[in-house]
Amino acid sequence: MLSGAVVTYFNETAPKELRGAMASSYQVGLVCGICVSTCVNLAAKDMTDSGAYRISIGIQFLWVLILAIGIYISPETPRWYVSQGRHDEAADALSSFLGPDPTSSRVQMDLSELIDSYNKEHSGAWGDCFTGGLGRGSNLRRTMLGLMIQLGQQITGINFMFYYGTTFFLQTEMPHPFILVIGITIVNAGFCLVSFWTIENVGRRPLLIWGAASMAFFQLIVVSLFPNII
Repeated sequence: MLSGAVVTYFNETAPKELRGAMASSYQVGLVCGICVSTCVNLAAKDMTDSGAYRISIGIQFLWVLILAIGIYISPETPRWYVSQGRHDEAADALSSFLGPDPTSSRVQMDLSELIDSYNKEHSGAWGDCFTGGLGRGSNLRRTMLGLMIQLGQQITGINFMFYYGTTFFLQTEMPHPFILVIGITIVNAGFCLVSFWTIENVGRRPLLIWGAASMAFFQLIVVSLFPNII
């Protein structure tokens, strides 16, 4: 539930000129957290008592506490206030995110655009997401593109490497399995950091195309070099 809400929260609160970069920060935080967790696992791997797993699990409570406090003090999104017909509170929320006074022209212009956008989006029904065939500009095509991109991201198997990579490398007798997984997470985090700049300066579509092509290329290399592990 939280994973689904975070990106929506960014999209509904970030200034237009920073929306892409701020949405990317969600993935950056995710992969950096995975990188830190693999380092903790490396530090605890030689323990022979219950600390080998208690430390890894226990440290997570610290981040949960920080997250819970952060969620509690975070303001509601202007879009949600608009959906409830509470336009004055939506202006206050916009002011807290953008900086200017609620009565300023910048806030009032954004509020007017938000109200118009909300009214247009709710003039149809959920079923409209699956109408129009697969032709250019159809709703069904947009829906399928979104679903297939997300599916493609997961079906690459990267989450398997994050969560079970150490066990996998141990079973295949690869040297330094913990270090290998840390290396994978560092590469992932590094390229996510690069996306802060590229997503606004290169564009979404080129990143998707070249990112997918690069992943396919390097996966073929892995299969070619290590045929005994598949």
